[in-house]
Amino acid sequence: MPNSSNTHLSPDGCALAIAQSSIDANLAGDNGVATGDALPAGATILMVDDEKLNSYVVAQYLKAAGYRALVQTTDPLETLSLAARLRPDAILLDIEMPRMNGLEVLRRIGADPTLATIPVVIISAADDEDVEAQARKLGASGFLHKPILKDDLLALLQSILARPN
Repeated sequence: MPNSSNTHLSPDGCALAIAQSSIDANLAGDNGVATGDALPAGATILMVDDEKLNSYVVAQYLKAAGYRALVQTTDPLETLSLAARLRPDAILLDIEMPRMNGLEVLRRIGADPTLATIPVVIISAADDEDVEAQARKLGASGFLHKPILKDDLLALLQSILARPN
């Protein structure tokens, strides 16, 4: 992942926090989101994906849309503690990860009354209807297939963040 002044690696090497104060000029083109439909600047998204490149791409999409807060981790075991501490407005969760798969993380989120109301969007490279059905049964609020398309991501997040909890 490129290192820039707005990207900080935590001491444990896993969690990344990216804060955006202005839209990156390289990505400021048409993003399919009207100015009045921008994602809430105060909202926090937790991205859980063991592939740093995927997290980087999502971060760039959100930054281009004027988004301000994205917290990332490559460690699925860190998800529950980060979610409990940060209380994100939504979680983007990969399915295939080492040590614990995304469906198990989703199950644990749903089983924790303090986390169960956080919307979770599942991200998967697999085109498996059974996985998607299982994720929805476990409480997933949405499902995106890799490669993640910017317009799909932004539209889904806008829809989820507009819903009352």
